Amino acid sequence: MKPHPYSASNRQRSSDKASSASSSWRNLPWRRLPWQRLRSDDFACALGAVLITSLMLIPMMQLWRANLWMPFTLGGDAPYYLIVIKGILLHG
Repeated sequence: MKPHPYSASNRQRSSDKASSASSSWRNLPWRRLPWQRLRSDDFACALGAVLITSLMLIPMMQLWRANLWMPFTLGGDAPYYLIVIKGILLHG
């Protein structure tokens, strides 16, 4: 005879659930401490995402026609930061 799935012997204690949940939370990739090493497959995934995004943006923004010496937009904070950068370049 099989034990009932909700019997006391099959039940997991709340302290067991909390300890297993807290240990799995600590092992998540974004919860690593800065001095812990990244795995090479994490780096490969990040590099792949950057490359795919870059390759998708080239045709969407028609970068072969763009004048890359000019900013893409002059709205918002762009004029202020252009003045700051020009001042740094001229005066150090």
